[in-house]
Amino acid sequence: MQAKPVIDRDDPSRFVLVEIYRDAAAAAAHKETAHYAAWRDAVADLMAEPRRSAKYVNVSPGDEGW
Repeated sequence: MQAKPVIDRDDPSRFVLVEIYRDAAAAAAHKETAHYAAWRDAVADLMAEPRRSAKYVNVSPGDEGW
């Protein structure tokens, strides 16, 4: 997994954490880890709105570049 936070130019108090996984199984496995559960619980009260997921398809670099 690779993760990268990005900040909204118009509102620097808002950011998105982009996570990149090789496949759906890797993403699901990550959500089963103790550190994910600890993070999820620790940040719950910090969220301005509920967490949500958006799925994208890799364009560049190609999968071999990861």
